[in-house]
Amino acid sequence: WVQAVLCDVIGSPLSRSAFGRENPLIACAMGISHSMNQAQVDQVLTQFEATTAAIQGIETKVDRVNGYIRHMRAQRERLTDQADIATELIDNISDSLNDRSDDVLDLFHRTLDSFAGPVEQLEVTFMNLGLQNAPRQMRREFGPLLMPAVVLVMIITISNSIFGFMLA
Repeated sequence: WVQAVLCDVIGSPLSRSAFGRENPLIACAMGISHSMNQAQVDQVLTQFEATTAAIQGIETKVDRVNGYIRHMRAQRERLTDQADIATELIDNISDSLNDRSDDVLDLFHRTLDSFAGPVEQLEVTFMNLGLQNAPRQMRREFGPLLMPAVVLVMIITISNSIFGFMLA
């Protein structure tokens, strides 16, 4: 038998309640001694060892979770960096497209302005030739020949402008 002393005060009539039962608080305050056999001691020690092993297992799992958290933080940082790079790339593409579209619009504006002058001069030349006074038959013959030529010149001018801008 192994004895364990719970309190210093030994025995007291106050440790019993009015009903004759032991009151553990009063008994402890007044002092009791308790004895345990070897099997009880072994069982308590076994439970303490199991508790210690469980706590060590918990610590191992917490360390593993902390490793996962560190890995997730590093991965989140990498993803954030990649998202920043992608955002910068999209911003650069957007700026480039805006600049190029402005250039294309300026090119079309200049092309139309430069094309308006020769067309106006062509109109003046036809007026000076006096084609409006020419016989109706001649205008009917000359009109269908002139219109495809004007359309062809416009198509070639616009396509050359676009391809020239794309090559630049």
